[in-house]
Amino acid sequence: MSKSYLINGSVREKRPLGVWILTVVDGLVLGFLIMILAGVRAVGFVRLYTGFEDISRSIGGIALTFAAIDVFFFLWGLLICLVARGAWLGRDRARISLVMFVTFSFFVAARVDVIVLLANLVLIPIHWWYFWRPSTLAFYDRS
Repeated sequence: MSKSYLINGSVREKRPLGVWILTVVDGLVLGFLIMILAGVRAVGFVRLYTGFEDISRSIGGIALTFAAIDVFFFLWGLLICLVARGAWLGRDRARISLVMFVTFSFFVAARVDVIVLLANLVLIPIHWWYFWRPSTLAFYDRS
């Protein structure tokens, strides 16, 4: 018999260990870390080391493009943090959103690096398998 607890007047299953691990790692690595890196890059610290400041001086449109990409990735990281928190709290829509966003993030990253592509062959199926297991679904409020 699995343990359960009372939250907001309803009995809920105990939070599984995998939910702890996957949501915290996704929130920190795919969410918070992306936000920090995009924010640092948007401020311009990384541009100093990559040479983007020379491009932005010579061609103004490219600088705006890089800034828009930085803002997009900052917001994407924030969104992943929020849905990871929702999945951790037991919200079913957040669970589904987290799996979809993580899958999309891994596919975008896989276009950049072969090692990331190989890691995706393991990490994406783990997310899909774990978040649809009956024992994990019992934790989520499916109403």
